[in-house]
Amino acid sequence: MTWKDSFGAILWKDKGARLYCLLLLGAICALHSGLAMDNRMCRFACIVLSPLSFYLIARHVTSCTGTSEKNPMVGKLWLMVAAMVIFFCAQRHAEMWRVWMLVTSLSMVAYVCWRTFGKQGFTGICILAIAYLGILLPTVAIGYNQYACIKYGRQDFYPLGPDNILRIKDLKTNKIGLRDRYGMLIEPAYENIVPNSRVIPLGVYELRNNGCYTLYNVYQNEMIKSNVSDRNLQESICQLLRKFCDGHDYGYRDRVEVRVTRKFNSDALLSHVKMTGSGVFSYNEYPDRPFISEDSVTLCAGEFAIDTIERYGDTYQALHYSYDVKRGSVVLYNIDVKTAKENMPQQETLVELAKEIETLLKQ
Repeated sequence: MTWKDSFGAILWKDKGARLYCLLLLGAICALHSGLAMDNRMCRFACIVLSPLSFYLIARHVTSCTGTSEKNPMVGKLWLMVAAMVIFFCAQRHAEMWRVWMLVTSLSMVAYVCWRTFGKQGFTGICILAIAYLGILLPTVAIGYNQYACIKYGRQDFYPLGPDNILRIKDLKTNKIGLRDRYGMLIEPAYENIVPNSRVIPLGVYELRNNGCYTLYNVYQNEMIKSNVSDRNLQESICQLLRKFCDGHDYGYRDRVEVRVTRKFNSDALLSHVKMTGSGVFSYNEYPDRPFISEDSVTLCAGEFAIDTIERYGDTYQALHYSYDVKRGSVVLYNIDVKTAKENMPQQETLVELAKEIETLLKQ
């Protein structure tokens, strides 16, 4: 090449070089879209770049063969756009729905490429175009391999934190898990997963389930901390509290909190559940800040404490009860129960709840 050609003049002389540069530019745009994982950018790149690349290849092939047909993409380009829309929307689906959507998308791309290139004798170009336009380019554009983790759909179109970790959802159980660009990290078994705000290191996420959380370090691929030590007890108390709230008319924004501590050998937090009523069903809370009220005095076993608190501009009556589980004269566990309602809770209901938790501890 001459110096002028080396600095870009060849783009005005060589149609092949111009095509390669345009396709490369599209691939670079898809790459940076996938790296950023911005929802709008990924959607635009996925839906636009494959049809645009197909248009450039088809126009080049037409001009090289000397076909008199001015626009070989009439009646075909919209199929490419539709195929990419199906490919992008398949992310939220799972199992056979995802499989059939991906197969449909690839089949539409294959049909268009065969009609455009295969019938003209360009079998090699047809095969390469199907693989590139139907699989590789849209996969790079969305930033991850959605052919992996077929069993679970993507929960939302926004990644978590600076690490671009994706939440995936089991559509049968509504449980949440984690995956990266290439495959599974955490199986869906949690109510929610959020970026961590409790410890300093980056790449740490809170795996929330049944009112407790576990910290997961994505860089080291390990669980590093949990706020309770007995997961089975935590789950049992969660189920018990849901029945308790439903049976005692805990309505919108009413609250109940249970803390179970082991007292013999060494103090250890076995279970800590914070639950809020929503008018229809109860849900768990996870913040570390005081949930109902701060303790100003130490409550002895068997005693009650009454308080009035303000929440969201409303006044709630809080009742606090402490109960020791003993074996003879030895205190084994302490059960600490707090509730807050617009009407003063009955003391008998908290005693009943503590007795039911004691039964769980003795099982």
